[in-house]
Amino acid sequence: MNDPQRPENAAGVSLVLGAGGGIGAALVQRLQDRGETVMALGRRTVPALDYWDEASLVACAGHVASQLESRGQSLRRLIVATGFLHGPTGAGVDAGPERSW
Repeated sequence: MNDPQRPENAAGVSLVLGAGGGIGAALVQRLQDRGETVMALGRRTVPALDYWDEASLVACAGHVASQLESRGQSLRRLIVATGFLHGPTGAGVDAGPERSW
């Protein structure tokens, strides 16, 4: 039963950061399958989300704000599904996965 009084059925937009990765993409799909409105941002979306680039953060924040305003909706849920396994960091260090845990 779709009861609009239940929190999981409340109106609003779910925003998934890191939507291009496996976990983020699966979360986007599951939310959409449930009939929820979803915005997805990641390194390969438009606008692109890059935590090492302040301009991209500003652009993404502006994009989300303008989309919410134009739709007359509010942000209901924020899911951060970003991660980093290996490769060069923004500081130029070649990082690898944490293995001491």
